[in-house]
Amino acid sequence: MDNWQELLVDLVVIAVFIGGIAQFRTPSGARRGNITAALAFAAALALVVYRNTIAQPWLVGATFVVGAVAGWVIAERITMTRIPALIALQNGAGGGASLLVSLVELGRVSAADDALGIGFALAGMLVGGVALAGSVVAAAKLENRISSRPAQLPTYNLLLVLLLALFGGAAALSLTITGLDQPVALAIAALSTLALGAALALRVGGADMPVLISLLNAFSG
Repeated sequence: MDNWQELLVDLVVIAVFIGGIAQFRTPSGARRGNITAALAFAAALALVVYRNTIAQPWLVGATFVVGAVAGWVIAERITMTRIPALIALQNGAGGGASLLVSLVELGRVSAADDALGIGFALAGMLVGGVALAGSVVAAAKLENRISSRPAQLPTYNLLLVLLLALFGGAAALSLTITGLDQPVALAIAALSTLALGAALALRVGGADMPVLISLLNAFSG
């Protein structure tokens, strides 16, 4: 398939996905929009598998089936009042996926190989970790698993700066070292993003959860 044909197919999939999201504007179209967006995601996954050499394609298929079944079971059992918490967890899953993909990419390349790719991987790790931890905390607050009140963290701004500095330092170090020390540096960088996401979410009260979830959704996007 030529490059322009691949681009055209990609644009069609993106258009279908956006069309699915557009249907969320009305209650009657929300169900149809979910199905449309899910089909677009499935098509995108199929294209990735088709265009790339995968050692164990059965593993991708099995994972897809397990995820689909788990999502179906959870959605069937959830009540309407718990939908916001479910959306928060689903968004967190997307952030977790971004974090894991970034860790894999950073673990196998060096700064001299692909500077642009490294930059995107670092951004994916930061945003993914914040979205994952922040979404989990948001869901826990909505489910009353933890207090919905804003947590009063001492020296809050300083804590955020220190966590960002820890992430930057550990990420930079992981690109300059090899051997067993590199996974340790990457783990520290990942944990700092999770702590940053949790710190951001803990300071938000229950009434402002929709704003927080919208922000975390934007991060994932």
